[in-house]
Amino acid sequence: MMWIAIGIVGGLLGLVALMAVIGSFLPAGHVCGRTATVAAPPETVWAALVDVEGQPRWRKDLKRVEVLPSDGGKRQFREHGGQGKIRFVVDEERAPAGAAPGRLVTRIADDDLPFGGRWIISVVASPGGTRVTVTEDGVVKNPVFRFLSRTVFSLSATQEAWLRGLGRHLGGDVVPAPAAPET
Repeated sequence: MMWIAIGIVGGLLGLVALMAVIGSFLPAGHVCGRTATVAAPPETVWAALVDVEGQPRWRKDLKRVEVLPSDGGKRQFREHGGQGKIRFVVDEERAPAGAAPGRLVTRIADDDLPFGGRWIISVVASPGGTRVTVTEDGVVKNPVFRFLSRTVFSLSATQEAWLRGLGRHLGGDVVPAPAAPET
C-alpha cells in the first residue's frame, strides 16, 4: 500500500515538474482582448467603470474595493476578492466626450503576485449603446501557472465575466467576442 502512495506522489511531482519545464519555455507575457456592446450610453458605462467602490454590485469576483491615497497624482485602489487583495493604479483615465472614445488603463501595482499587467478599457458610442473593449496586457510569472493558463484555463474568462457583469448591471445581456488588442 505504501508503494502505491509513493508512486502516486511521485507521479504528481513528475507532472508538476513537467508542467514547470514546459511553462518555462512559454512566453510570460500575453495580450488578450474581448469586446461587447452594452445597451447604455457611454456616459453611463463610464460612470460604472470609474465607480470602483460600486463594482462589487456587478462583479461576482469582488467582495469589496478599498480606495487608497493617490500615488504620484494617480488614483489607486485595492480589490478584495477571489484572488486575494490586489492593488491597482490608474495610469490613464479619459472620459468619453461626444464622438471621442473613453479610455481607462489600470495596472496591477503589487509586484509580489505570481501575475501582473494592465487592463486597457475602451468605451466608444456605437449603434445600440456603447462598445466596450477590454484588453489584458498581462504576465504570468510562475511557469506552472503559465502552463495551466495556456492549456487548462482561458486567458479571456475574466474579461468575459467582467463584460457580462457590466452588461447585466446596466440592464441587458452582452455577448463578448474576441477583439483586436489595444496598446
